[in-house]
Amino acid sequence: MGFNILQSKLYLELVEDRLDHKRYIGILERFLERAPSLYTEEKRLQQDAAPPHRPKAVKDFLDDNYIKLHPHPPNSSDLNPIELIWPS
Repeated sequence: MGFNILQSKLYLELVEDRLDHKRYIGILERFLERAPSLYTEEKRLQQDAAPPHRPKAVKDFLDDNYIKLHPHPPNSSDLNPIELIWPS
């Protein structure tokens, strides 16, 4: 089952400084407070292999809040369209 963004609210959070795993967990906590119904059995969070996403503390937070991750290949040009316009 896909996620229909037209029927849901989308939240944006600007990060002005470097993002570390503690700030990332804070963002996830605030998002859960605003939209708890987005994390259901059918809907999953997608994140890449960015350094703030990888620590055990983030994985523990996701597990503790029953948030499932959508599989994401580590290097996929299909999911990274900006790579298509970089000069060779």
